Amino acid sequence: VHRVVPDGAATTEGLALARRLAAGPTAAYAEVKALLRHTDGASPADLLEREAAAQERLGRTEDHRAAVRAFLAGDRPTFDGH
Repeated sequence: VHRVVPDGAATTEGLALARRLAAGPTAAYAEVKALLRHTDGASPADLLEREAAAQERLGRTEDHRAAVRAFLAGDRPTFDGH
């Protein structure tokens, strides 16, 4: 739980959060989930290697390129999961 909402507002607030997450960098979310799934017993060096590989993959995505363009232009990025 990261937030408490007024009684009766859970559905509305939950849908708003779901929409915000769906409009976000879903490829990055997937990489984070995959990294977190494989942490048991891994050494810090192994974890850093996996994270570096994930960053390299994400850096080649259209979402990353679009986010950099938006940042440089002072705009909000839009993501399509690619």
